Amino acid sequence: MSQMPPDWLRQRGRGIHMTIRDVDCADFDVEAMMRTYARWGVTFFSFFAAGYVTTYPTALPLQRMSPWLGGRDLAGDIIAEAHRHGIRAVPMIDLGQLPEPALAAHPEWAARNARGEAVRASAGALYRACPLGGYIRDYTREMVAELAGRYPLDGVKFGGGSYGFGTPICHCPACSAAYPRETGRPLPAAVDWSDANWCAYHRWKGQKTAETVRHLVGIVRELAPQAPVVGNAVCFGDPGWTLNSSLDIEELAEIEDIVQVEVQSRFRYAPAQDAGTWQYLRWPSETARYMTTVSDRPIWTVASYFLAWPWRRSAVPAAEQLVYLAQIAANGGSPMVNLSGGPPGVHEDARGFAAVQSLYGFMARHAPIYEDRSAANVAIVYSQRSLEHFGDRAMGQYVNNLRGYELALDEAHIPFDILSCRTLTPERLARYRVLILPGAMVLADDEAQALTRWVEQGGGLIVDEACGIRDEEGIRPVPALEALLGIRRAGLPFAAAGEGDELRQAYARIVQRHPALSSAADLTLLPLLGDLAPVEALADTLVPLRRAAPFAVFPEGWAYPTVEDPGEPVVVLREPAAGRTAFLATSLGRSFQMAHYPPLGELVADLVRWAGCDSLPLRVSAPPTLQVSLRRCSQGLAVHCVNLTGGERYMREIVPLHKVRLAVPAAAGAAVPRATQLATGAALPVAQGDGWFEVTLPELGAYDVVLFEGCA
Repeated sequence: MSQMPPDWLRQRGRGIHMTIRDVDCADFDVEAMMRTYARWGVTFFSFFAAGYVTTYPTALPLQRMSPWLGGRDLAGDIIAEAHRHGIRAVPMIDLGQLPEPALAAHPEWAARNARGEAVRASAGALYRACPLGGYIRDYTREMVAELAGRYPLDGVKFGGGSYGFGTPICHCPACSAAYPRETGRPLPAAVDWSDANWCAYHRWKGQKTAETVRHLVGIVRELAPQAPVVGNAVCFGDPGWTLNSSLDIEELAEIEDIVQVEVQSRFRYAPAQDAGTWQYLRWPSETARYMTTVSDRPIWTVASYFLAWPWRRSAVPAAEQLVYLAQIAANGGSPMVNLSGGPPGVHEDARGFAAVQSLYGFMARHAPIYEDRSAANVAIVYSQRSLEHFGDRAMGQYVNNLRGYELALDEAHIPFDILSCRTLTPERLARYRVLILPGAMVLADDEAQALTRWVEQGGGLIVDEACGIRDEEGIRPVPALEALLGIRRAGLPFAAAGEGDELRQAYARIVQRHPALSSAADLTLLPLLGDLAPVEALADTLVPLRRAAPFAVFPEGWAYPTVEDPGEPVVVLREPAAGRTAFLATSLGRSFQMAHYPPLGELVADLVRWAGCDSLPLRVSAPPTLQVSLRRCSQGLAVHCVNLTGGERYMREIVPLHKVRLAVPAAAGAAVPRATQLATGAALPVAQGDGWFEVTLPELGAYDVVLFEGCA
């Protein structure tokens, strides 16, 4: 269990992580770098100190000291100069990379493949260290002891690949003995998510990762009890890393004092396919929204300064940099820029530094509003067990479905959080009027019971397709939540457009006008993508949307239905007791994420408004590319606005928005609040009417905050 962090970690900060390369050590200007960071408003800084690039004169023979160090104590210089400028400095140990001398002395420390070969890291004479091996379990003690004996530590960070497994199946001596001994199973032959033994091995690796992290935290507690422990991981936005390394960041957040989460790979080029893919533009806000509900401590959310894989020397243009980092600030995280290529003064591409200085300066000037918490009353619920169940299909089938709901809420300007299935306590649920469970195939009995009680007390619940058909042990005879939703499942999901090789089009037909479809008032059909879960709707439900008869796309002259609509329910609405529920027989979020067809997103927003009885805490009139976050601070309500209208990735120029209208509820008898646009300091006229306080923002750049002082 993590300990109470020191005072400086209890507030949100503004960070830099410095990847110090060997070559940087030759002429590293520490003083100039720290002057720059102080001017930017940086409050904490982490840097390579120990492991495969050691930046001080270590006495430990199995660490790899930089050959460019020349006897200099660079780590010591950095810590001393940081403290002189009031910046916290946290040295980092990378335990994932095993130097060749360490391998030669202790071959049992390396992760090994099925042929018994040590698994090489991506470059040079480095190898993957196994979390069960002595480099991580034992030699770490000597590294921490040496650092603690030399320096006043503000913290100890285990970075890079220190956490988790660096190979899918590890055949090192420790793993080869421990897994059969502890489970009675042999090591799996291959990664196969349909194989029960592989799934059991994956869960075992996750347990061993958490066990290793507890061990590392214990070492620091013993040798440097004043130093908080920081790790490095990723959440569901990168399921490949999460699943391949067997990382459960929710569990790690309970162990560490502070959690560092990466949102780095904005663009990824795959040379073998000569293809590149963009990461989700809203990944920073997604991560901050999720992690700030998992942990009640500030979250370090690390964004790359650079273009990313494989280009680390090319900076992201300032407009893109600002929008990316602002999402972290707006949603409860502590932004942290990962800088590689030397200190700012010698970096080959300085275009993005203006954005860092601009955002960090804004946060510093308005620090009190960042001691806050979310005021959203809508949440999307994430399920780690469901992610694991989807395995190598997790991104396409699960994460993209969840992100479609995120995108729909963002474009409708509905503030929301992201909760974990593990946090569905009565106290937590009491904060929300509406929950969305996208693709939550695995739902434990206690989670289903908590949701049922919450709906019966007035909550609004939206679930889709496969929700609750499994528990931790396997397929349920009767899927969870069926009675609450007013449905009875009638078979396995099938392609909405029907089977066959020809290209066919499928639709959902609006058969009954209803407030939950208010944005579709002038529509008859909505496109259906993917699969449909066949269900029977029970007597106390409404079914305003049903499947229409699919038909061929070509030839166009024959493109019309030739049979009656099959009529399976697509949306089933119910009002049990005080609450409301909506069941979607399809993965609506995934459909919206793929097609980005506006009526699909508007359907999600309409369902949320209906399920919450129109009790949302914010109204916004603005283009759909404005992202908003509603936060409660000591001064009142803060509406954070991130303008994503910069155009194509990478954003080169932010297109300002004009006459953005924002409104917060006006409690009966409440005095008219003072409203301020923080970027300009201007007081905004407040109009009152229809139970709302409304202001108009004359112009909005990349990021701004409107503070309604005194609003609860």
